[in-house]
Amino acid sequence: MSVLVITNENKLFVSGINYNGQLGLGHNEPVSTLTELVGYNVISASVCDFHMIFVTDENKLFTCGSNRKKLTPTHLKNYDAIQVSSNYDRSVFITTDNKLFTYGWRYTGGTHREVLYETIPVELKGFKVTQVSCGPYHTAFITDENKLFTYGNNGFGQLGLGYCNSKCARPLEVKNFNVISVSCGKNYTTFITNDNNLFACGYNFYGQLGLDDCNSRCIPTFVKNNVIMVSCGYEHTAFITNENKLFACGEILSFSGHSMAGNVLPPIQIDNYEAIFVKCIAYSTSFITLDNKLFVCGQNYYNVHGNYRSVPPTEIPNFTLKLPNDHRFKKTKSARN
Repeated sequence: MSVLVITNENKLFVSGINYNGQLGLGHNEPVSTLTELVGYNVISASVCDFHMIFVTDENKLFTCGSNRKKLTPTHLKNYDAIQVSSNYDRSVFITTDNKLFTYGWRYTGGTHREVLYETIPVELKGFKVTQVSCGPYHTAFITDENKLFTYGNNGFGQLGLGYCNSKCARPLEVKNFNVISVSCGKNYTTFITNDNNLFACGYNFYGQLGLDDCNSRCIPTFVKNNVIMVSCGYEHTAFITNENKLFACGEILSFSGHSMAGNVLPPIQIDNYEAIFVKCIAYSTSFITLDNKLFVCGQNYYNVHGNYRSVPPTEIPNFTLKLPNDHRFKKTKSARN
């Protein structure tokens, strides 16, 4: 897959698959080392199989990649953005006035064939949104009142509505939760409540929900307390506790460098890393440690880490990293405060 790194100076570095030109470097050849996308100061970015979307420190919105294989970033004018998320062939973004826009592929309800391919951003009206996460087939977002809404495919209960059906065309509230963070995987959802409890729902064939079994859930189910960050790949999940311990579950090939390829349940602690940030993309994971070091691990078939195999956590040196604007915890162990 692909890796994005934003440095402390807001410089964006990219590597990995690039057959649609989604890395914005002016070509569509794979990139085996982190390479700067020169000329942009970036505060939020997201990349997927087909395209990349990012926001500069002037709140300007850019895209590149699929959609006639745009090899260099194109400015989407008339939008001042603060956060972006993308997956497969669609993207969502939040504007400076907390409006939510979407474009690309979207369910409209009804049969499997009833989908929209929106060629320009369309506002999902009626919401003031503070965070959004885009899975391959569904989307979840949090409002300014800490309410969680979901829409899209619901075949495995990933919308957390208490039932499974083929799809949901309009956002519906996942009731009775005050939510501060959300992450969508491939047909499953995880979120953290305001009291730092982690919940999960949806597809669980690989144990990615962290519930010590492989049974899917249509109701959000408690996973663990004292969690401050969570991120979902396609079929694996990683999260950080308030003691900066890093845990993972699901299909996490070679995550810890042990002979543990395959399914991991319940969540296991990843060696002795003390983490302050984690991001899962498809079958790959990146995380930042307390001493501000960047590590990457996971499947590497497309040159994400410079070779073609699964790799254990490996440090990428010489990067001073920038944490996201919604980063809510300090670079010290909360247990020691």
